[in-house]
Amino acid sequence: MAWRALAALSLLLCFGSSCCDDTQDYFLSDTVINNVVQDPQTGRIYVGAINNIYQLNYDLLKESSAATGPKTDNPHCTPPITAQCTDAKDMDNINKLLLVNSANGTLIVCGSLFRGICSLVNLNSVDEQVYYSDTKGEKTYVASTEESVAVVGVISYFIEAHNNANLSIFLVGKGYGSSDSSKLISTRLLQEHGEMDVFENMVEASTVQASPFVQRYLHDFRHAFKDNGYIYFLFSRTPGTSDSRKITFIARLCENDHHYYSYTELQLNCSVSTEQQENTYNKVQAVYLAKPGEVLARKIIPSNPNDKVLFAVFSVDEDGGHSALCMYPLSSINTRLEEVIESCYVGEVLEDEKPKTVDLPHIVPLASSP
Repeated sequence: MAWRALAALSLLLCFGSSCCDDTQDYFLSDTVINNVVQDPQTGRIYVGAINNIYQLNYDLLKESSAATGPKTDNPHCTPPITAQCTDAKDMDNINKLLLVNSANGTLIVCGSLFRGICSLVNLNSVDEQVYYSDTKGEKTYVASTEESVAVVGVISYFIEAHNNANLSIFLVGKGYGSSDSSKLISTRLLQEHGEMDVFENMVEASTVQASPFVQRYLHDFRHAFKDNGYIYFLFSRTPGTSDSRKITFIARLCENDHHYYSYTELQLNCSVSTEQQENTYNKVQAVYLAKPGEVLARKIIPSNPNDKVLFAVFSVDEDGGHSALCMYPLSSINTRLEEVIESCYVGEVLEDEKPKTVDLPHIVPLASSP
């Protein structure tokens, strides 16, 4: 997980400055870095490491920090942790999710301690806590207690139909740990609303719950983002059989579709052809969405050089090993998703009677292999 965060930090600096050839500043953390986010308004960078959150300026100089662990905990005990939790011990806090909420000046911080609850801290000084509660129960558990379970998220909004209230929310995608709920994607409140608490799940949708197949498909989320009215999630999962290899998908739903009715998945393939063979890289490891430079844009999307491109790093297997970078124009992904939806509506099938919509992965011709 640490190398993905460092790669993200490099990408943030490179795309932000357009000068990757220049010597870059660096920041060293005392513990492993898990994730990195940037405030698009101020340029500040926020680093989530084990037991610490760091706030850096654009030159990677530390402005503020906050210790988030270790703390006394047991994943099988319901927080707050008391003397009744006899097996509690000091545990590291793996800061799994950071999200910048510029609208109200807060940083969402979700860690592995206390069943994955979150807190809000001040964007101007992360050592100033804006909201924290460990007494609201299971409905507010967001992240995962297990180190291997990744968590991604994206800020959005929720408009209630009956009173037209516009609520601040964030959508979360996470895999399944032994102490976690089976919700793969959930909608979480960022404010108190009626009898609902901050971080409470607002939507019950069977579309994005793993139960009763949590141990069969093993989702592994890597990135979430929104663009032009849509929200996207990138993840891999097993085929649901004895085959343990991972297959990568991109899922899309309309941002104003609060019940996930528009949720659609598309399989992504990444392969590199050599003189000897064609190598397929099936498990997504890291993702970044950006507009490419002029030269690269002419090669990938000559008809629309202003289109955004999904840069995704894939590996061959669970342990990493050989990897490849594949690039997907976002417009081509959207076009293929629309074809999937249309094919589903008209009931297209292949010769073996399988639905066409689930049998044609999306492939791009451009890839590079380190």
